[in-house]
Amino acid sequence: MFHIRRIYDDVLPVNKEAIEQVKAILRERFSALDEAEIEGLGEQLRNPFKKRFQTVLYVAEKRDRRVQGFAIVLYEPELRFSYLEFIATPKRLTSRGIGGVLYEWVREEAAAVGSQGLFFECLPDD
Repeated sequence: MFHIRRIYDDVLPVNKEAIEQVKAILRERFSALDEAEIEGLGEQLRNPFKKRFQTVLYVAEKRDRRVQGFAIVLYEPELRFSYLEFIATPKRLTSRGIGGVLYEWVREEAAAVGSQGLFFECLPDD
């Protein structure tokens, strides 16, 4: 079993550890992603002006704080929309429903903050 929580910043040690695990998953699942963007995740959470969006990180964690999956959502409050930037689990945990639960959580959270839409880019499978 796991629970989902929102991470607001990288100030608390427990959040730093979760963010490091998210970075590892990003490296594993999105190998073409620029390392500077991965390393900038903490600043992106703290600084909404970095990408001109409020960045929200949701992690699915076990009780022992092992991250099972995550979603990074960008929220634009003036235009009232959300953009799902990344959603992933480690390769060893695919096809277990974690991504589906995270996506449903993101949809509910986007509606709760007043988003008129939740958008994402989906590349075709090879």
